[in-house]
Amino acid sequence: VHIEWVKACARSLRWSEEVLLLKEEMQQVRQYLDWRAQWWKAHAELDHHDEGIIEGACAYAYHQSAIQHALLSCFTDLWE
Repeated sequence: VHIEWVKACARSLRWSEEVLLLKEEMQQVRQYLDWRAQWWKAHAELDHHDEGIIEGACAYAYHQSAIQHALLSCFTDLWE
C-alpha cells in the first residue's frame, strides 16, 4: 500500500509540473502571435515603383496581421 501511495504522489507531482509547463507554453504562443502581428504591420510599407504592388503588399501584410490577432484572441478566449 505504501508503494502505491508513493507512486501516486510521484504521478501527481509530474502532472502538476506538466500543467505549469503547459501554461508557460500557452503564454509563449500568445506572445509570439502578438509579436508576429506587429511584425506584419511593420512590414506593410514597401518601397516599389508600382503603386499596385505597394497597395497589394500592404493589404496582404495587414490581412496577415489581422489573422495573427484573430488567433491570439481565439486562443486567449479558450485558455482563460
